[in-house]
Amino acid sequence: AAVLQALGPAGEAKVVHRERVDLLRKFTANCPGADFIAAAEGLEEARRRLDGNALPGLTLIHLSRELYRAVYHKVAV
Repeated sequence: AAVLQALGPAGEAKVVHRERVDLLRKFTANCPGADFIAAAEGLEEARRRLDGNALPGLTLIHLSRELYRAVYHKVAV
């Protein structure tokens, strides 16, 4: 999604999972202001926390809120 957002249609050739290009195109069109880099950083932080023995349930709740914020630029309720 980040590649398509940054490069537009020219980025389609760089997508690894070519069968997902249509889905990614729709996703990026529906979320034009999404910060996919922040979303990826949130995923990495959740992975680090889980590796550090954090509680999985709380980590995933926090991750879902971070992903929502990164994609929709809104604070989750």
